Amino acid sequence: MLQGKFLIKLIFCFLIPFSGLAQKLNYDELSADELQDSLTKYLTYDKEKALFFGELCEKKAKEDGNIEIQGLVIEAYSILHLYDKNIDQAIFESERLMAFAKKHENDVLLIHANLLGGDLQFSIPNSSKAITYYNAALEIAKKSNNDLLREVTLSKLASLHIFSEDHAKAIEATKKNVAFYSSRQIDSLYTRDIKDLSIIKSLLYLSISYQKIDQLDSAKYYHNRLKLVALDGDSCLMYFVYLNQAEIDFIEGNFNEAKRNYQKTLDFCPPASSLFWLNHAYRLGKVEHGMRNFSAAIQILEDGLAAYEVTPEEEGYMLDYYEIIADSYKENGNFEKAHFYFEKYLNTKDEFSKIKDDVNASLRAQELADYKSELNKLARAKNIQNNYLNYVLLGSSILILGLLFLLLRFYRLRKKDELRFNLLMDKLNNIEQTKIVQPIVDSKDTVLEEKSTNDISEEIKTQIIDGLKYLEEKEYFLSVDCNSYNVAKKIKTNTTYLSKVLNMEFEKNFNTYINDLRINYAIVRLKNDRQFRSYSIQAIAEELGYKSGDSFAKYFKLHTQLNPSFYIKQLNNL
Repeated sequence: MLQGKFLIKLIFCFLIPFSGLAQKLNYDELSADELQDSLTKYLTYDKEKALFFGELCEKKAKEDGNIEIQGLVIEAYSILHLYDKNIDQAIFESERLMAFAKKHENDVLLIHANLLGGDLQFSIPNSSKAITYYNAALEIAKKSNNDLLREVTLSKLASLHIFSEDHAKAIEATKKNVAFYSSRQIDSLYTRDIKDLSIIKSLLYLSISYQKIDQLDSAKYYHNRLKLVALDGDSCLMYFVYLNQAEIDFIEGNFNEAKRNYQKTLDFCPPASSLFWLNHAYRLGKVEHGMRNFSAAIQILEDGLAAYEVTPEEEGYMLDYYEIIADSYKENGNFEKAHFYFEKYLNTKDEFSKIKDDVNASLRAQELADYKSELNKLARAKNIQNNYLNYVLLGSSILILGLLFLLLRFYRLRKKDELRFNLLMDKLNNIEQTKIVQPIVDSKDTVLEEKSTNDISEEIKTQIIDGLKYLEEKEYFLSVDCNSYNVAKKIKTNTTYLSKVLNMEFEKNFNTYINDLRINYAIVRLKNDRQFRSYSIQAIAEELGYKSGDSFAKYFKLHTQLNPSFYIKQLNNL
């Protein structure tokens, strides 16, 4: 299935796009960690912003002498080039990261560099060289006692067995990952979160492997375990829950449920690239094909190909895609197109066989090398146990790299959100205790529409300001009809005078003024009104005068740096 053969191709497409930072943010005041978070957020869907934050982050990290963040910025540059299909430049950046890590003798960056190098070599594809990189990462992780990156590397190697269709080894190795984290005593909050996320990844692989060998009971068992863990994690992880459920539905012939769950994945990870659309098109296309809606399948699959230009190196991963579209054209009576895609299918089958044979040959060669090395160790020291004889040496690249980013950043992002929430609560409590009426959010616009009020008398200014205070008291800003024209009409002035007074007296434009009032109202009412917190985001938005939940969420995040759903959840936990 595409889910198996396209693992190498999923370049961070599962990451949720994050909303932008506030426009009036002073980037010079941000730490290297905060700038790196922004770089990570934009990495998958906005190259220009990613490069912008990359330059700022690299500069700040150099000023602070933060070697690891400097290296991770180089890694991000390599990923950006890979995302643009500029493999040569991506490899150049990965080699630069390797040299940088060696210069500073940093084991964490050396592991990153080797994992990245292996991923890039596998995408060429050059599986034997990729395995060499992965083994180097594994050895460094073991020598430096870095349990986290050791397990990440082993999980990467285990997932490669899914690609090579050696599901027995994939299951064996992945169960070891689950057992490691399940039995390990975790003390710190950070490592507990890493443990949970690693189990999610391993449970997903186990379910996929059992699907491939038609053991659906076991697949469902691990899927249910995956769902239970993911429910308490980052929302992006729910993408994998719905995707995996859709795969199980499809295998069982529940096509309508499969289609619904495939579409549901977009609620958690909206497509951020043409590659994501290609994978999504295949999933929907195969469902329509299964339902014998061949015209719909053809349209969806052709749209996917139109959105993403498949390179010659990637043809080997298109086997299932071409088979489905060829059969759809055949069933629809378009034999010319069916023949065209069937020929591509046959060529792709040959290409995939070559890749798979190369993978298996590399695996056998490495296993033999490992076996000889173990014999030499046994000869030198009889008491050495055979602990690492049957490592899995082949696997997925970009999916695991993306999960690594999630593992390393998830806890940090959550702690920052909790800190922002606590600061907001302190501000609210201080206002309540002092009983001083003041806004929580008071934005200022740097670019104002009207810069002078010389042509407005003091009497008219006072009339406008008093009228605005009156409308604030009546909460007119909550009306969906609240616009500059209607406000001006209600306070018996014109929009030009209204705009000038807002600009000069409040240092903000009309839209900023209304949004500040709405967000201040939302912050306080959500804190004090449990019933209001039980509403959906869309219903809350409509209560505030917004036409959509997305608009409300955007402005709430802009002013508080928190998603409204997170704010509500934290309030409910108080």
